[in-house]
Amino acid sequence: MSDTFQGSNGKFIVDPLKITIKYIGEDDEEIYLKNITSIELQKPAFLQLGYIKFNHPSSDKSVIKVAGNDQYQNMVKAKQLIEQYLSPGYHQAPPAPPSTTALLAAEFKANNGALIVEPDKITLKFK
Repeated sequence: MSDTFQGSNGKFIVDPLKITIKYIGEDDEEIYLKNITSIELQKPAFLQLGYIKFNHPSSDKSVIKVAGNDQYQNMVKAKQLIEQYLSPGYHQAPPAPPSTTALLAAEFKANNGALIVEPDKITLKFK
Protein backbone atom coordinates (compact mmCIF):
# COMPACT_ATOMS: atom_id res chain seq x y z
CA MET A 1 0.00 0.00 0.00
CA SER A 2 1.46 3.34 -1.03
CA ASP A 3 0.33 6.89 -1.78
CA THR A 4 1.86 9.29 -4.31
CA PHE A 5 2.07 13.07 -3.81
CA GLN A 6 2.96 15.41 -6.68
CA GLY A 7 5.02 18.59 -6.25
CA SER A 8 6.40 21.05 -8.78
CA ASN A 9 9.92 19.55 -8.95
CA GLY A 10 8.94 15.90 -8.60
CA LYS A 11 6.81 13.55 -6.59
CA PHE A 12 7.19 11.26 -3.63
CA ILE A 13 5.70 7.91 -2.77
CA VAL A 14 4.88 7.09 0.85
CA ASP A 15 4.46 3.58 2.21
CA PRO A 16 4.49 2.38 5.83
CA LEU A 17 8.29 1.93 5.83
CA LYS A 18 9.81 4.56 3.52
CA ILE A 19 9.48 7.59 1.27
CA THR A 20 10.77 7.41 -2.30
CA ILE A 21 11.37 10.84 -3.84
CA LYS A 22 11.40 10.97 -7.65
CA TYR A 23 12.88 14.30 -8.69
CA ILE A 24 12.42 15.59 -12.23
CA GLY A 25 15.74 15.13 -14.06
CA GLU A 26 17.64 13.86 -10.98
CA ASP A 27 18.32 10.58 -9.20
CA ASP A 28 15.63 9.14 -6.93
CA GLU A 29 16.08 9.30 -3.18
CA GLU A 30 14.86 6.75 -0.63
CA ILE A 31 14.33 7.68 3.03
CA TYR A 32 13.31 5.15 5.66
CA LEU A 33 10.68 6.64 7.95
CA LYS A 34 12.57 5.56 11.07
CA ASN A 35 15.38 7.95 10.01
CA ILE A 36 13.19 11.06 9.69
CA THR A 37 13.84 13.53 12.49
CA SER A 38 11.28 16.13 11.39
CA ILE A 39 9.11 17.28 8.51
CA GLU A 40 8.98 20.94 7.49
CA LEU A 41 5.97 22.15 5.51
CA GLN A 42 5.96 25.70 4.10
CA LYS A 43 2.82 27.07 2.46
CA PRO A 44 3.36 28.80 -0.91
CA ALA A 45 2.97 32.59 -0.88
CA PHE A 46 2.46 35.18 -3.61
CA LEU A 47 5.16 34.49 -6.25
CA GLN A 48 6.98 32.13 -3.87
CA LEU A 49 6.91 28.33 -3.89
CA GLY A 50 6.27 26.40 -0.72
CA TYR A 51 7.93 23.09 0.11
CA ILE A 52 7.88 19.92 2.13
CA LYS A 53 11.26 18.89 3.53
CA PHE A 54 12.13 15.59 5.17
CA ASN A 55 14.94 16.11 7.67
CA HIS A 56 17.13 13.07 8.29
CA PRO A 57 20.82 12.44 9.04
CA SER A 58 21.93 11.18 5.62
CA SER A 59 20.96 14.15 3.40
CA ASP A 60 19.99 17.80 3.43
CA LYS A 61 18.32 17.63 0.01
CA SER A 62 14.97 15.80 0.46
CA VAL A 63 12.78 18.75 -0.62
CA ILE A 64 9.76 18.77 -2.89
CA LYS A 65 8.57 22.20 -4.01
CA VAL A 66 4.88 23.08 -3.64
CA ALA A 67 3.08 25.36 -6.11
CA GLY A 68 -0.44 26.43 -5.28
CA ASN A 69 -3.02 25.62 -2.65
CA ASP A 70 -4.07 22.24 -4.13
CA GLN A 71 -0.51 20.86 -3.93
CA TYR A 72 -0.14 22.35 -0.45
CA GLN A 73 -3.32 20.61 0.77
CA ASN A 74 -2.01 17.31 -0.62
CA MET A 75 1.27 17.87 1.25
CA VAL A 76 -0.69 18.43 4.47
CA LYS A 77 -2.30 15.01 3.88
CA ALA A 78 1.12 13.49 3.14
CA LYS A 79 2.57 14.89 6.37
CA GLN A 80 -0.38 13.53 8.37
CA LEU A 81 0.01 10.11 6.75
CA ILE A 82 3.74 9.98 7.51
CA GLU A 83 3.13 11.08 11.10
CA GLN A 84 0.54 8.31 11.41
CA TYR A 85 3.10 5.77 10.16
CA LEU A 86 5.65 7.17 12.65
CA SER A 87 3.26 7.09 15.62
CA PRO A 88 4.07 4.70 18.46
CA GLY A 89 2.36 1.37 18.07
CA TYR A 90 1.65 1.67 14.34
CA HIS A 91 4.07 -1.13 13.42
CA GLN A 92 3.34 -3.34 16.41
CA ALA A 93 2.32 -6.87 15.61
CA PRO A 94 -1.36 -7.66 16.06
CA PRO A 95 -2.30 -9.73 19.09
CA ALA A 96 -1.84 -13.46 18.69
CA PRO A 97 -4.96 -15.41 17.78
CA PRO A 98 -6.46 -17.69 20.43
CA SER A 99 -4.85 -21.07 20.80
CA THR A 100 -5.85 -23.38 17.98
CA THR A 101 -5.60 -26.30 20.39
CA ALA A 102 -8.58 -25.01 22.32
CA LEU A 103 -10.49 -24.41 19.10
CA LEU A 104 -9.76 -27.81 17.56
CA ALA A 105 -10.27 -30.13 20.53
CA ALA A 106 -13.71 -31.70 20.87
CA GLU A 107 -15.35 -34.59 22.70
CA PHE A 108 -18.31 -36.53 21.35
CA LYS A 109 -20.15 -38.76 23.87
CA ALA A 110 -22.23 -41.81 23.11
CA ASN A 111 -23.96 -44.50 25.17
CA ASN A 112 -21.01 -46.88 25.00
CA GLY A 113 -18.12 -44.35 25.24
CA ALA A 114 -16.67 -41.18 23.73
CA LEU A 115 -14.69 -39.94 20.78
CA ILE A 116 -12.08 -37.30 21.66
CA VAL A 117 -10.63 -35.27 18.77
CA GLU A 118 -7.45 -33.23 19.34
CA PRO A 119 -5.12 -31.50 16.84
CA ASP A 120 -2.58 -34.31 16.95
CA LYS A 121 -4.67 -37.42 17.76
CA ILE A 122 -8.11 -39.05 18.00
CA THR A 123 -8.97 -41.18 21.03
CA LEU A 124 -11.81 -43.66 21.45
CA LYS A 125 -12.90 -44.37 25.05
CA PHE A 126 -15.21 -47.29 25.71
CA LYS A 127 -17.20 -47.85 28.91
